[in-house]
Amino acid sequence: MSPTPRTSIPHLRRILAGVGLATLLVAVLLGVLRPTVIQPAYRFGVFAALAPAIGAMIFLLVHRCTGGAWGEPLRPFLATGASLAPWAWLLIVPLLFFTHRSTAPVWAYDGIASVVVRAVIYGAVLVGVALALTRSLAAWVGPAGILLLLFSMHLLSDDWLVTLEPDWHSTAFALAWLLGQSVAGLSCAVLVALALGVSPDAPAGVPKNPLGIDWGNLLLTATLLWTYVTFAEFLIIWGGNVPRETSWFLRRTEGGWFIVPVLLALLNFAIPLGLLLVRTRKRSPRSLAITAGLLLLGQLIYVAWLIIPAFPAGHTFIGVIAAALFAIGLLALGARILLAQAVPAPTSP
Repeated sequence: MSPTPRTSIPHLRRILAGVGLATLLVAVLLGVLRPTVIQPAYRFGVFAALAPAIGAMIFLLVHRCTGGAWGEPLRPFLATGASLAPWAWLLIVPLLFFTHRSTAPVWAYDGIASVVVRAVIYGAVLVGVALALTRSLAAWVGPAGILLLLFSMHLLSDDWLVTLEPDWHSTAFALAWLLGQSVAGLSCAVLVALALGVSPDAPAGVPKNPLGIDWGNLLLTATLLWTYVTFAEFLIIWGGNVPRETSWFLRRTEGGWFIVPVLLALLNFAIPLGLLLVRTRKRSPRSLAITAGLLLLGQLIYVAWLIIPAFPAGHTFIGVIAAALFAIGLLALGARILLAQAVPAPTSP
C-alpha cells in the first residue's frame, strides 16, 4: 500500500471528522424515526469504538512486559489508542441512565446503583492504566496493568454484554471478547503504521528479522487464540445441547445473521491464516495491510454479532444500518483523534 504523505494528514483528519459527524447525524435521524433501533445501534457503536482502544491498551501492556523491537514503531499508535479507551467508555453514560432496566433492588448486584458504581470503577481502571502507561516507566506497570485490566474487563463484559441474554452465561465469553479486542487493537495499530510509511521490511530485533515478520506472527497468534476460544465455547455449549444455553447461538442464526459465522471463519481465520503463513506476505506492505484490515473488519462484525441480535430491532434492516452508521461515525472520529495525537504536524520549510 502507498504510504500517506505527512502533509496530507490535516486534510485526512478533516475528511474523517466530516464522515464521522455526517454518519452520526444520519444514525440519530434513523433513531428518531424508529426509536426501537437506537439502543442496539448505539450500544454497538460504543463497543465498536471501545474494541481497538482496549486492544491497543492490552498490547501496550504486553510490550511493557516483554519488550521487543516490534513495539517501537507501533508505540505512538498503541499509546494514543490506550489513552482513548477511557473516553470511549464515557460514551456508555446515555445507556447507563436511559436504557438500563432491571427489576432487581437498587443495590442488588444487577440493580441500577450497583451497575453505576461498577461502571465508574471500570472507567477509573481505564484511566489509571492509561495514565500509568504514559507517565511511569516502572517495570511493574506491565504485569500489574494486565491483571487489573483483565479482571475488570471480565466483569464489564458480564455487565454489558452477557446480561443482554439474562438466562445465558458462558465462562469463556469474557476471554473470547478480550482476545477479540486484542486482535482489533493490534490490527488497527499495524494499519495506521503501514499507512504512514513504516516499512514491514525494516530490520527489527536480534536476529534482524523484518518488522513485518514480527507483526504478522503476533496477528496470527492473536487471531488463532481467538478462534480456538470461540470455537471451543461453541463446541462445548452445542454439544451439551441445553436449550437455555444453545438459544444464544440459535438467536444469532435467525434472519440474515446466519451468514455471520461463515464471515467470521473467513475474515478471522481462513484468509489471515493463508496470508500470514507465507513469509513474503508478511514482508509486503499491501498484503499485511489487507490482512490487518480483514481482521479489524472481522472483529467489528463479531462485536455486532454479540450485541445486535439480542434486540428485536436488530433483526430489521434499519436496525442494522443504524448500528453500522453509529460504528462508522464513532470510529471515524476516533481515527481523527488518533492521527491528531500520534502523528506530528508537518513543519513548514
